[in-house]
Amino acid sequence: MYHKEKSIQIKNSASALYNNLSVLRIAPRRLNYFTVVHANVVNMVSASWDGLNYSYRQLQSKEPNVATSTSLIMQAAFCVLPSRDLLVVTSQKGIQMYESDGSIMVYWHALDTPETPTAQAVFARGISAVSENYICVGVSSGAILVFDVPCKGSNITLSEVLEEHKESINDMASECSGSQECVANLVSADDEGNLCVWKSGEEFQLLNKIPGFDISCSSVKLWKGTAVAGYGSGQIRLYEAVTGILHAEINAHARWIYSLDVAPFSGLLLSAAEDSYVRVWHLAMTPENNSVEVAHLHNECVTDTQICGAKFCDGDGYAFAVTGYDLSEIIRYVQPALSMDIDTDYERPNVETIKCVVVGDNAVGKTRLICARACNATLTQYQLLATHVPTVWAIDQYRVCQEVLERSRDVVDEVSVSLRLWDTFGDHHKDRRFAYGRSDVVVLCFSLANPNSLRHVRTMWFPEIKHFCPRTPIILVGCQLDLRYADLDAVNRARRPLAKPIKPTDILPPERGHEVAKELGIPYYETSIVAQFGVKDVFDNAIRAALISRRHLQFWKSHLKKVQRPLLQAPFLPPRPPRPILGIPDPPLTDGEGPDSLFCHRLCADVLFLLQGGASRVFAHKVYLATSCSKFYDLFTLDLGGLCKGQRGEEQDRKENVESGEEDEQSRRGAKEQAGRTKSLDIDKDGVDGGVRGLNRPQLLQQGSLRTSQSDNALPSRAQYSLGALGTGRALSGWGRGFLSVCLEHVDDPMTGRPRLMTVVAMDPLIQEEPFKAVLQYLYTGSLDESRSDLMQVATIAELLEVFDLRMMVANVLNRESFMNQEITKAFHVRRANRIKECLNKGTFADVVFRLDDGCLPAHKPLLISSCDWMAAMFRGSFMESYIEEVSIPNTSTACMRGVLEFLYCGLLTPCPGLEPMELIILANRLCLPRLVALTEQHAVDELLQQTVKGADIDGQVLAYLELAQFHNAKQLSAWCLHHICTNYNSICRKFPKDMKAMSADNQRHFEKHRWPPVWFLKEEDRYLRSQKEREREEEILRKQHTKRGWCFWRHPSSSPHVS
Repeated sequence: MYHKEKSIQIKNSASALYNNLSVLRIAPRRLNYFTVVHANVVNMVSASWDGLNYSYRQLQSKEPNVATSTSLIMQAAFCVLPSRDLLVVTSQKGIQMYESDGSIMVYWHALDTPETPTAQAVFARGISAVSENYICVGVSSGAILVFDVPCKGSNITLSEVLEEHKESINDMASECSGSQECVANLVSADDEGNLCVWKSGEEFQLLNKIPGFDISCSSVKLWKGTAVAGYGSGQIRLYEAVTGILHAEINAHARWIYSLDVAPFSGLLLSAAEDSYVRVWHLAMTPENNSVEVAHLHNECVTDTQICGAKFCDGDGYAFAVTGYDLSEIIRYVQPALSMDIDTDYERPNVETIKCVVVGDNAVGKTRLICARACNATLTQYQLLATHVPTVWAIDQYRVCQEVLERSRDVVDEVSVSLRLWDTFGDHHKDRRFAYGRSDVVVLCFSLANPNSLRHVRTMWFPEIKHFCPRTPIILVGCQLDLRYADLDAVNRARRPLAKPIKPTDILPPERGHEVAKELGIPYYETSIVAQFGVKDVFDNAIRAALISRRHLQFWKSHLKKVQRPLLQAPFLPPRPPRPILGIPDPPLTDGEGPDSLFCHRLCADVLFLLQGGASRVFAHKVYLATSCSKFYDLFTLDLGGLCKGQRGEEQDRKENVESGEEDEQSRRGAKEQAGRTKSLDIDKDGVDGGVRGLNRPQLLQQGSLRTSQSDNALPSRAQYSLGALGTGRALSGWGRGFLSVCLEHVDDPMTGRPRLMTVVAMDPLIQEEPFKAVLQYLYTGSLDESRSDLMQVATIAELLEVFDLRMMVANVLNRESFMNQEITKAFHVRRANRIKECLNKGTFADVVFRLDDGCLPAHKPLLISSCDWMAAMFRGSFMESYIEEVSIPNTSTACMRGVLEFLYCGLLTPCPGLEPMELIILANRLCLPRLVALTEQHAVDELLQQTVKGADIDGQVLAYLELAQFHNAKQLSAWCLHHICTNYNSICRKFPKDMKAMSADNQRHFEKHRWPPVWFLKEEDRYLRSQKEREREEEILRKQHTKRGWCFWRHPSSSPHVS
């Protein structure tokens, strides 16, 4: 099957390293680059395909601040990316990246060496190019370094480090088949034999980890989703990469496998080992059971040589190269039938071989068009916009690539053809004339985004073609059709920096191409590699033109009679533009009157706490405390009316208060018993006669031990309590621990100085101010400052006030389990949001009323101030709304205002049946709430889409939304409406002609620019239909003429003379 060819000599012998051979094929120059590592030197040889040496180069390992490095090189490998080829060299000191010919080092990455020497050496090994722009390199620690490589230049960056392996990396490989269906595109192997399967992207994703059972894996390949691994035991294992299913296990060699390689087009597998054998296997996929079949094809023995490198020299496996330890040559093996059957097409009967020459200006898309036909290559728009490098597609591909040869064969109008495509440089005028020789058809290309290229068709290319091959048919092709409907701003940003930007005036309409084609008398077609449109049309009709021209000269060939003239091309309908995606901005960071700031500034306070017998005053807000703590909710909802000091005796009052306190205590017994089982402060019984009398004892604050609470004794009651100036109040000595009395009084507002009715709560004098403020701050924000030195006092007060969440948080901090506080904080906010919504629905603790068009709605100033800058400015002391209890908001409905309040309270939008989205957008925009505007836009769009699903017509509603949304800064909704109108432009114009004409000038221009289908498509469709009718009429006339000619040679038997 293979025979030994001429060897390639190298100056130094090969070291005994895994995968110590790398090959890069340069098809246009018919060259191969070979690299072999020897100690600290890389031997690089370029040789022709027949084995003749062209050049030799040596690359040495690098080391910072050292002129000549002696660090050993571990591997050298070529990395082939779509935009460039690089040579990567790894050593004990770092990673070097060179241009593919080894002339320039473009990048150096130093390895991190430990400060203290370790038994394990530091080195890099395992190299692979992945996806479009990544090169992965393994290191001895088991990490994989992912480098982001630009299209050109040396701006290479380390983008990611993958740390899944625990042992040193031996080899890596990317998907070599080029299949887009494979999920996995990188596999890595370590010294314990473990395989890691990865999916590349902006962040690499680990898909599977396959154990190696402590047998070192020295070489690995990835082919059509199958991981092929060679092990130190001489075995080859084939796994399904994503699932880890073992397809096959082969005892391939008697000793350690050093190198594997796969020919991606043919599925040939090459294995080389220490046992001096190189073996060729064939891999075949079986779709029925989703497995891989392996067949042995060929053996080669390099006598008395430890083989350390083996690589195929081409993608089909027609030749391979081998190197071994202490060998100073690269041995080549080739198949005798390397020429394949390229010449048989010329000898097969009734197979027409067509030579098609493709010409045109530089950078119009000639080579991309040829690759799309010959190799089925597909590229995205941004890949096509990468830096343009003048290239030419080699005709030798038909000789060296079986897949290209097979794709050249086609059947057009029942005629078997073999299409040979010839690419040309746009600016090599002296060489291009040789390509025209014996051409059957010429495809003349220009760019639909370059008017000069179309001008050159008439002035330069057409005369040149007629000069060199006057009788050859010509096909005119407009390339890069996708730029006609692309976003030119995005296209220009994606192009290379010095490229001339594409202007809208540069885009050529279809009629320009038809005019030139009609003037020159040739067919015209348009193509797009991105949209995969027109490629088959161009070459099938080029074949037709060539066959018709050949039929005139070779009229005796009967199989050419059915060939049609080049067909008309149906116009390309651009894809419908996708709907705009509505985004919801993140909640803004609180930099103004947040809950914490509101507590500190005491704005709109409605409750006053008296501490230490009135020596300390702490202002707060009922709604924050009541929605965060059930104890405060019960306190602020107590009935304080009708209780005067002279109405009842002191003993009777105390008795009733104690009974009331017992009833309240009974209703909360379940919660208290559960909370009492939480960890509590260990209070010294000897110094405390019940309750919190020991709160001011220093020795208690120094204790850090926790215990289960053993006492629920109430605080000792005061002998008397004072009532407020309004005569309403209540003693709390028997109601709860830590509270003395509560009453309503007119108190001077701490911010405005105006008298204001507040709830005044007298606390036990033993409660200190700072720990008490810490408890209140937790009720405002749900957070705890863990660095406080008085956490024990905070916990004691929290237990007295039944703030059990805070009590548990302090216990977690003292037990060094602070991570558990995240769940407590999350539950706190969920519970408070539900209570706040309940307060909104019931109007509890409301301190302001909004008068609206259809009613009134109570609200809470503290919550509004902390969540809306507009409300905070209105309720400050500078405006009268800060001290009045009723605020009028005209032109606003109750449903709309309720939606705003729910958003400000809970951060969510809960649409109600009577809510008008546009009215809510107007109010939200007036209140400077962009997040609410975005939520309402999303709600409006969802409603429109639901109506569409039900079959309702939403065109009129969209027109009504559009200009209102634009006026009130609903940019996402206006963009959605513009998209809907543009994609349904014709039907909306028919239904609402007056409304469309009344649109603003900017909207009119937007409609004309972005309407779908575009105007050029409608014109092209009309031209295509007219041309089709004309062609049908011509064919009908020709058919009738052919019928009449047939009748001229026919005579009726009755008219013939009688022969006796």
